[in-house]
Amino acid sequence: MTLVLPERDRLVAPVDLIAMAPVSFISDELPVFPHALETSDETIVPAHVAVSRALADENTDSPTAAARLAQAEQSIGENERAIAAARRTLTLVKKSPDSAATAAAIQVLIGNDSLDDASRALQLLPNGAIRGMLGARLALHRGNLEETLEWLNELDGFDALAMKGWVHLQRAEWPQAIHTLRGAISATERPTPGVLVNLGYAYAAVGSLKKAVRATKQAQLLNPDSHLIAFNLVAFHRACGDFEAAEREIKELQQRHPDDVRIHFAEADLRLAAGEIRGAQKVLQRARAHIVTLGLSRHD
Repeated sequence: MTLVLPERDRLVAPVDLIAMAPVSFISDELPVFPHALETSDETIVPAHVAVSRALADENTDSPTAAARLAQAEQSIGENERAIAAARRTLTLVKKSPDSAATAAAIQVLIGNDSLDDASRALQLLPNGAIRGMLGARLALHRGNLEETLEWLNELDGFDALAMKGWVHLQRAEWPQAIHTLRGAISATERPTPGVLVNLGYAYAAVGSLKKAVRATKQAQLLNPDSHLIAFNLVAFHRACGDFEAAEREIKELQQRHPDDVRIHFAEADLRLAAGEIRGAQKVLQRARAHIVTLGLSRHD
C-alpha cells in the first residue's frame, strides 16, 4: 500500500478531511425574524433570541421553550445562558418527557463543553438512533474514537455512516473508511461535499488516485468555492504527475479568490515540485507584493 498524502509541513495547504458537522435532530427550525429588538436595558439582541426569551418566560413548564431558548442563546455566543437553559430543559423533561427537547439540550451542552451534564442527560433518552448519534458525538468530542465506534456500530443511517467513516480515517483504517463512506453515499440521494472529500482522501491513502480525483471532483461540483477541495485536487493531480491539471485547479481558485495569498503559495509549491525553481521564485515575489498591497489598502 502506497500513501500519497503530502507532508504536513509543506508550503501548500495539506490534503485534509472535512470536519464533522454538528448533528441536528430538531425538525422544526427556529423562526427567522429580519429585525433585531431593543430590550429595556438598551442592549440590542437578535429578534429570534428576544422572542425565545419571551416564550420561555411565558411558558416556564415547557421543555420545548427552554430547549429553543438554549439554542437561541448559543447562536449568539451567550454560552452561560445557553447552558443554563439546557439544564433547565433537562429538569423539565423529567416531569414532561420530550425526546426532541432533550436531544437539543444535549447538543447545546456538548457544544459548550458541558460534557458531564450531557453524559448524564443521555440516560433520559430511549435507545435508538438519536441517542446513539448523540453518544457518538459526545465520545468524539472527548477524543475517544473507540467509544465513538461503539456507539455507531448499530446505526446505519447517512449521518452515522459519515461519522463512522471519518473516525476510521482518523484511525488510518483506510479500507474500512472507504467501505463505510461508500455506504453513506448509498444511504442518501444527496451526498454531502464532506463525505465525498473524505472518500477521496481515503482512496488517495491507498493509492487509488483516479478514484480520489473522481470523488473529490464530485465534491467540488457541490462546493466549487472550497479551498480545501481544490487543494486536495491539486495534491492528487501532483501525485499522478499531472501538473497541468494541478495548475488549472490553482488558476481557477485564483479567479474565484484573487486576494487569497495562500493560493500563490500553493502555486509556488507546485512549481517547486515540477522543478521550476525560477518560476516558484517569481510566484513568491508576486505573493510578497500582493501582501504589501493588501496591507497598504487596509491602512488607507
